[in-house]
Amino acid sequence: MEKLNRVLNELSTVTTSVELCHTKFDKTNEILTAQKSLINECLTKIENLETKNKVLQTENNTLKNRINELEQYSRANCLEIHGIPEVKGENIFSIVQLVSNAIGFRMENNLIDAVHRLGQPVNRQDQPRGIILKFVRRIDKEEFLRCKKIKRNLKVSNIYRELPAQNNLIYVNESLTQQNRYLFAKAREFKRDNDIKYLWCRSGKILMRAKDESRAYIIKSTDDFKDVH
Repeated sequence: MEKLNRVLNELSTVTTSVELCHTKFDKTNEILTAQKSLINECLTKIENLETKNKVLQTENNTLKNRINELEQYSRANCLEIHGIPEVKGENIFSIVQLVSNAIGFRMENNLIDAVHRLGQPVNRQDQPRGIILKFVRRIDKEEFLRCKKIKRNLKVSNIYRELPAQNNLIYVNESLTQQNRYLFAKAREFKRDNDIKYLWCRSGKILMRAKDESRAYIIKSTDDFKDVH
């Protein structure tokens, strides 16, 4: 009898331990279920935040592009002249007048809204600063650019013999925003590496044509390069 009681007590102890294990298991299961629910909730929040972030990035890019378009439009009457050495006490309008004479453009004071040297580029400290030339009318800007394209290899020696760097080529380009200058530089790299024949700017827009018989593509981002063929 005593032996049976001992066995029953041991069995009761085991039963209690098993029940305790079940209780702990149930609590652990509840905790895991709660954690799983919390994780799913966090994942949902992360997905929602990622979606919102993508929307904000799209809106931000749209806004940046719109600002860039407005800035480029404000430069519609502007040209940049590069390659002319700087001289202390120089008269910028007189220099522009010399360039105009060399390319066959009739320059008058009332055609110009503003003209001055640009800031020094950080990566080109050894180069003379460019000249920004803003016309009153876009038609005069386009005519100046047309005349310069006819006179392709214009050098400093062609405008004034007293200036240094007589063999420097003089370049006249459309004035582009920082964003568009970067894009144009990337477009030049793409043109060089992919045997593209034509790359040019017109009215602030960047255009590219692969061959003579190909269509011209407006380049608004590097993603547009893949369309050029």
